[in-house]
Amino acid sequence: MQQPNSLTTAIAASQHLLPKGKRQLSAVLVAGGGGKLGGEVVRQLVAAVSMGHYSHVALMATKQFHAAMAGVHVLPVSSTVTGWQPLKFENTSNQIQTAVVMFEPPRMFYARERTIWTPHPSELPDLAKWMRASGIRHLVVVLPHQPGLLPAALQHGLANLDEQLVTTLGFERVIFMRMAQTDVAVKTGNFGERIANWMLGIGNYMLPANQAPLRITQIAKLVEQVLRIAPAGNFVIPPSGVLPKSWDLGESVE
Repeated sequence: MQQPNSLTTAIAASQHLLPKGKRQLSAVLVAGGGGKLGGEVVRQLVAAVSMGHYSHVALMATKQFHAAMAGVHVLPVSSTVTGWQPLKFENTSNQIQTAVVMFEPPRMFYARERTIWTPHPSELPDLAKWMRASGIRHLVVVLPHQPGLLPAALQHGLANLDEQLVTTLGFERVIFMRMAQTDVAVKTGNFGERIANWMLGIGNYMLPANQAPLRITQIAKLVEQVLRIAPAGNFVIPPSGVLPKSWDLGESVE
């Protein structure tokens, strides 16, 4: 993997611009920020940068490019996690301590989005290990699923051994968000598949109001809110977006 020397320099430079007496800010890393949801999450996190919650947003991409949004720095990586070396920074105040992982494919008709790195779900364990070795302490993983097809037991619990492994790596916070796919186009190859997808669509309309999938803007706001208020520990957020009652919820997402 290319060493993020320019990124490290940019972080260090930004620290010198902070007024004296203010706490040192760390960055937030985004993996899989090239889709519709990813773009909205990046916008919400950029707003959080302007509010003083982070120093900047580090967006993982396979090629360097100039980010259009202020507060976004591109972190160049190779296309597969295997062989990545942990990120190294000059001092602890320059570390990336927070990360958001999404698996939504990038929008291929935008040249820049095509270069934004998106992990495959099978890469989650290796990606999480790399993030932890890089000093990341807080992790949010957004997991898409077909509306109405997620078993009740998995809406609030870990789904597989990969998720269980991630919770044992030593992160201070791990939050899995099970958000329904609502804007993913399904390409079908035959009549039977079209009928099956039509039937699944009917099922979506039959969901109770408290189980209806959140819109992309709502999910993005929820991601930022979860990063800001979640206490230490491992949590699973159900498709409804209802947060645990034990959290200091503040304002709800609308």
